[in-house]
Amino acid sequence: MLRIATKYPSPEMMEQAIEVNQEIDRQLITIDEFTAYWRVTYAELAQLTSTSVNTVKAWFGSRQISPTFEHRYRLTRIHNSWMKGR
Repeated sequence: MLRIATKYPSPEMMEQAIEVNQEIDRQLITIDEFTAYWRVTYAELAQLTSTSVNTVKAWFGSRQISPTFEHRYRLTRIHNSWMKGR
């Protein structure tokens, strides 16, 4: 039987969670690091990150929208996998 949580995180716990997320974010590859290392097209980046080519173009456009955590996570995993295979 599924139980409903009855405890709420304290402000200190929320601050700790923010710090954990920031540490994870620092460990993820950036789009600039990935494209500096790997020669990939916008279409290939879209395929690797499960997104559209237009979204990838926005990462490099004049507004420079940042890739999401999920996109960077995927690129980090792919980069690490490809590095092992070299």
